[in-house]
Amino acid sequence: MHIEHTVREITRAFRDFVSVEEFSYKDGYLQGVRTEIKLLSVLLLIFMAISTNNIFFLISLLAFSFIMIVLSKVKIRQYISRFYFIPIFSLIVVFPWIFLKGGEVYSFYGIKVSYDGLIYVLTFFIRVSACISIISLLLFTTKMSEMINSLRKMKIPSTLITVFIIVYRFFFTFLNELYNMLLGKESRTIRKESIKDAKKFIGNFMARVMEKKERVYMAMKAKGFNGNFKSFEKSIELNFDSISFIAFISFMVILWIKL
Repeated sequence: MHIEHTVREITRAFRDFVSVEEFSYKDGYLQGVRTEIKLLSVLLLIFMAISTNNIFFLISLLAFSFIMIVLSKVKIRQYISRFYFIPIFSLIVVFPWIFLKGGEVYSFYGIKVSYDGLIYVLTFFIRVSACISIISLLLFTTKMSEMINSLRKMKIPSTLITVFIIVYRFFFTFLNELYNMLLGKESRTIRKESIKDAKKFIGNFMARVMEKKERVYMAMKAKGFNGNFKSFEKSIELNFDSISFIAFISFMVILWIKL
């Protein structure tokens, strides 16, 4: 029961993390920046985050993302609540390095803690937080249709774009089906379950997912799907928001080089 509840909550949190398109309809700062610029900037910021061990720069990236999200008229509480579980999970995974890594060792109430391990864990946690917060900037402020159009303008092969769209759409189907089945199973279960029950649940889940996948595909074919997805094209000019955002990114690049 506790495991099912945990899996259900993780599924809900992950589903909420990727389904944040409603914020892209607000009249905020990043919503007015051209999608191609946002996409390339996010990739550049992530590259800088994973290529440095400077804690000050990583904290600067976190501060940058929070400033951008406030300017984009998204509440900080809503922003953090959508992705906080990923950095926390990464912290749990890497936490044992505090005791295992070599170097200078300190003792607290008989527990030996490595200074190098502490710095490593702290740096890793801040790096993951910075990367996830930067990715969230794109997810929170960009419509999927705009993302698709930008990928096409950047000459990404149409096959890759089609695969990306299908995976993105079916991913929600997968998570919703899993969440609903876990919720229904938890509400009907009154006894401790065995491994056999878990096998039945997994089998039923896969069968329902495959059935829904076939129904969605048949509906697409009935509506004239020929392998290509059409999306509404909305072109954003190179306005003040886009130019100022490029200036912000340039400052972060200079900071990364200096540090």
